[in-house]
Amino acid sequence: MTEPVTAEQMSHQRVYATCYPMGSGSGRVHGSTLGGDVMGVAMCECGDVLAEHLSSSEGFSRHDMGVTSDWKHEHYRKHCGPDFNLQWVSRDSEEWKRILALNHSRHPREEEPA
Repeated sequence: MTEPVTAEQMSHQRVYATCYPMGSGSGRVHGSTLGGDVMGVAMCECGDVLAEHLSSSEGFSRHDMGVTSDWKHEHYRKHCGPDFNLQWVSRDSEEWKRILALNHSRHPREEEPA
């Protein structure tokens, strides 16, 4: 069994984007559905969040997160350099789960004050 790769060992060139359903949205944007808003998020393979965007559908999220456009690329270049590799993944994919776990280990949630 191999040891997990640490953030320091990664190339910091791979960026993964996905979206989560929000259960909100008016459905008034062309191509969207009532309650179809999604929150797009992009993370570097090191677990750092690089960009987020509220979109009216998954299709629009792919555009808004820069997978089918150049939107957000300035954020990716700033962190990863000019040779970043952006990939859309399912939020249930092994890649996303691995990066999300790395994010949580590197940036633990603070407890809410009582």
